[in-house]
Amino acid sequence: MGVKARARIFIFLATAWLVVSPLLNQAAMARDTFSCAKEKGEYLFSRGDIDGAIAAFETACQLKPEAYEVHLNLVNMYFKKNQLARAIEVCKTLIQLKPGSKDAHVMLANLLRSKGDNKQAIEEFQQAMKLGARDSSIYSAIGFLYMNDGDLARAEQFLRKAAAEKEQPVDAFIGLAILDYKKKDFPSALIDLDCVLREKPASAEARKLRGEVLLELGRLDDAEVELKKSIAIMPALRSAHMALANVYFRKKDLAQAEAALRKVLELREEDAEMHYALGVILDRQGRPIEAAGQFELGAQTDRNPVSAERMRSHAAELRQQSIDLTTNKQYKSLLNLGGEPTPESVFGLQYDKLVK
Repeated sequence: MGVKARARIFIFLATAWLVVSPLLNQAAMARDTFSCAKEKGEYLFSRGDIDGAIAAFETACQLKPEAYEVHLNLVNMYFKKNQLARAIEVCKTLIQLKPGSKDAHVMLANLLRSKGDNKQAIEEFQQAMKLGARDSSIYSAIGFLYMNDGDLARAEQFLRKAAAEKEQPVDAFIGLAILDYKKKDFPSALIDLDCVLREKPASAEARKLRGEVLLELGRLDDAEVELKKSIAIMPALRSAHMALANVYFRKKDLAQAEAALRKVLELREEDAEMHYALGVILDRQGRPIEAAGQFELGAQTDRNPVSAERMRSHAAELRQQSIDLTTNKQYKSLLNLGGEPTPESVFGLQYDKLVK
């Protein structure tokens, strides 16, 4: 090969390199930028800066849209920030990237479940099972979803599938106990709860539910013991304090019922039903002014204008009675016109009748 030919080849290669080199550099820079954004997101998350981590992961996703792991991190971040709609959208991207991922479908189902989209959540769980997911907790989750939608027959079908699994998951038996409670089959509910407590004796929720079942069976002393155990395990379990107040109300121990209700309101003050219940108990103790205050607080926190107005009106009546120094304590119950308050009316089981 002559000198001129070699020169032409050299010039061609040099020219080609000048064209290709910037492209290679751009690709390398893109990889480096993506890695930097991803590492920055991981670092910020480890330091507790979730907002900063989200911004970094979003940048990384823009640089590399097919980065499954980064999208997965974003789902986690959005969920932690309670941004469920964004978490759901990114989770759908995960499914587009890996259509056969049963884990992605389970994740999406749980997100939809958190948002209250029960039917879509069931569909995603069922799709995950078609892809091979066999975790017994999926049966339990579907059972609870059907229960929330009021389909008790299908709820029981899936909860029994979960309960039949080798490990006999606790949540399945709790679900079955709730179903039995709804059907007023209290003896069966106790059997299911005993199964839970054998496996998990420190389950505050199971002990609370067992206390409620015993309460319905009229075993007030046993219910009190069980509810106190539940509260000892989880002091912030409002529903346990609420049930305990109901026990004391049925025992006609109004002072203890008052103390339990005040604990309920201490844990969450904005609860119209519980302000109403405490108002009834205070009024029955001959403390109309304090009762009026509770009815007024209930009216302030009640989102329903009709029942809120009824509580305000009743509070005004109580205050007027006190001003007039009347000894007549009879009044029209907010729920039972002309009758005495019952545990059901006081503790919200028929609270919807306020608006009728």
